[in-house]
Amino acid sequence: MEKRMANVEKDMATNMGAVVIMETHMKNMGNRMANVERNTTDMDGKLEAVNNEVRKLKTAFVDGFDEMKNVLVKMDKTEENPRKVKNTASGDKENIIVAGGQRTNSVEMFNWRQRTWSPLQLLPEKRFGAISFVYNNYLTIAGGYSCWSTEIFDDNLLIVGGRTTTSCSNSLSSVVLYDVRKNECQQSLAPLPYEISEMATVRWGDNIVVIGGRDKRRKALDTDIICNDNTEQSYFLTAMRCKRWKCAAVVIENNIVVLGGENEQGARKSVEAFNFERYAWLELSEMSQARDWHTAVVV
Repeated sequence: MEKRMANVEKDMATNMGAVVIMETHMKNMGNRMANVERNTTDMDGKLEAVNNEVRKLKTAFVDGFDEMKNVLVKMDKTEENPRKVKNTASGDKENIIVAGGQRTNSVEMFNWRQRTWSPLQLLPEKRFGAISFVYNNYLTIAGGYSCWSTEIFDDNLLIVGGRTTTSCSNSLSSVVLYDVRKNECQQSLAPLPYEISEMATVRWGDNIVVIGGRDKRRKALDTDIICNDNTEQSYFLTAMRCKRWKCAAVVIENNIVVLGGENEQGARKSVEAFNFERYAWLELSEMSQARDWHTAVVV
């Protein structure tokens, strides 16, 4: 019995040692769990801070976009000049008419809602590099061939880039303002970031957007520059899906639509749109035929 009792006491001592070791492990585990909880709390705080910053950025972007849309619809406050051009969005207009281009007198129309193209009556003669506008339900197409682009701002024409000869090496980066009433030109905004010609332009609020084109080394561009008439500052939009020059562009709803043009493979059928809400370029249905130096309007 004494031997057995001695063995029992020995086993109990061994078990007590194991209990002490287990308690130590449990204590260490508790410390680790406390550290994990503290780290988790820190991570939650950091994550919440990041989420707050993201929410602030989203709010700032939405506010900036709303402000841009507000300046797009600019009403005249005086009637002293009946020729004053109002700055309006496309409103309920949902069709884009594309006409002419090099080697063609065809006309076709793109329905923005249905995303479909349909042919229209041919032009009486082929013409390219023309301008077009809609007045009193009439689409007028005039002139032809030009290497610079213009957009009208109230009583002023803003003339962007272009070149002094037929060579791209003589392209310009200057922006000139022509005052229709005074019949005079003057240097307007700060120069563009580079010399450019054979591009498309559209007006977006108090901004002129310069799309594609070629630089003075004849390099095709996929860039898009927004130049503000008031702040005299410019910045780049996201690059287009493809490089193109001699293209046409229009504004419809919250989109800038770029149609056709030319690249190293020749004239293009492709159409893409920059959506300001998504801040990205989206591919649209192609035209029925490739076009360059064509004209386009929204009706």
